[in-house]
Amino acid sequence: MVLGPEESATISRSKGEVPDTLRISLDEFSHYFDSASASGGLVRLRATLIRATPAGDRVLGQRLFTVRSPAPSADAPGGVKALIAASDSVVAELVQWVDQLQQQQPRQ
Repeated sequence: MVLGPEESATISRSKGEVPDTLRISLDEFSHYFDSASASGGLVRLRATLIRATPAGDRVLGQRLFTVRSPAPSADAPGGVKALIAASDSVVAELVQWVDQLQQQQPRQ
C-alpha cells in the first residue's frame, strides 16, 4: 500500500504493516527549444516500487517515465507552465502505475 495524504507511515506501522517504498530518481527537468518560437518542458524520472518482506526487499516494479509538454510561449514563463504541466502529467502516470502494481501484487 502507498499511503495517501490522509495517512502516515506511523499509522501503518502501528498496525503492524510496513508501507511499500517508492524510490524516485529525477533524471531530467528541462526547458528545451525546438526553434526560436517553439519550446517545451521535459520531465524524465525513474521510479522503483519496493516491498519489504521477511526475506528482504522485493522490487515490485521499475519504470522510466518521460513526459514532454509544449510551452504556450518560447520564453521563461512559457517554460515554467510547460514544466508544471509535464510534472502534473508524470505524477498522474506514476500514481496510476503504483496503484496498478499494488493491485496485481497484493499483500499476503
